[in-house]
Amino acid sequence: MLALLLALVLAFHAPVAFPARHMLWFVNKDRSLTATRWLHQDLRLDAVALAHAQDMAQRGYFAHWIPGVGYVGALMTAAGLRPHAWGEIIGWTTFPRSEAIVWLNGAFMASSEHHAIIEGNWTRDGAGVASTRDGRTFVVVVFTR
Repeated sequence: MLALLLALVLAFHAPVAFPARHMLWFVNKDRSLTATRWLHQDLRLDAVALAHAQDMAQRGYFAHWIPGVGYVGALMTAAGLRPHAWGEIIGWTTFPRSEAIVWLNGAFMASSEHHAIIEGNWTRDGAGVASTRDGRTFVVVVFTR
């Protein structure tokens, strides 16, 4: 758990990588197709999403439940966030990192459950992307209101 929280702190001080910004652009583009308002990017949520994506990549699991921590809401609390509600979508692929975001966005929008989360009544979002040496790319997008 300490390593995950340390990653959260370090992530908060690092600039958001292009793939994460690309994912957030897709989220807002998808929301605009149904006249749903765009979300505001929150750097603290970027840090939370990146910490979860990095943890899955490093420890080799894929789940909303973070071993030894709980759900991503615990990371939000550790980052000083107190949202009224939160949501999360996660995905992974072996597509090259340059194609991973486009492919995962398509998969999220093709899934009624993920699409409903993207279209939810949120006000802020953040994203994190992490890759493994064997070519897996993990994407986490978190939403709050």
